[in-house]
Amino acid sequence: MSEYSEYSEYTDAVTALGRARKMEGAARRGSNWYARYLLVFGVAQFGFVPLVVLWHGALATAVTMTGYAVMIVLLSVYAAGQRTARRHFGLRHGLLIGSWALLYAATIVLHGRDGWADSVPLAVGGALACALPLLAGAAYELRRTA
Repeated sequence: MSEYSEYSEYTDAVTALGRARKMEGAARRGSNWYARYLLVFGVAQFGFVPLVVLWHGALATAVTMTGYAVMIVLLSVYAAGQRTARRHFGLRHGLLIGSWALLYAATIVLHGRDGWADSVPLAVGGALACALPLLAGAAYELRRTA
C-alpha cells in the first residue's frame, strides 16, 4: 500500500466523520420541535383540568373533550410534519404521555369521590400534577437539543 493511499483513507475518514457530526447537529437542532409539543400540551393542562374538575354537565363534557380532541389533532398534525426524531423518541413519548394519562385519570377518579366535587385545591393540584411530566419532558428536550 502506498503512502498516498493511506493518506487518502485518512482524509476520507475525517471527511466522513465531519459529515456525520454535521448531520448529528442538524438532527439535534431539528428535534427541538418535541419540546414545543410538550410545552403546549403541558400548559394546556392549566386550562383543561380545572374546567373538567369545576364545570359540570353535558355542555361541560362536550366543550372540554372537544377542546382536548382539537388540541391532540393539531399537535399530531404538527408532529407528523416534523423531519427528525431523536433516538428512543417512542419510549420517551410513551412514558411522558403514559404518566400524564395516569395522573389525569387519578384526578378524574378523585373528582368523583365524595368531598372532592367542585374542589379548587383538586383543580389546581390536578392541573399541576398533569402538567408536571409534560413540562419536565419539555425542559429535558430543550437541554438535549441545545
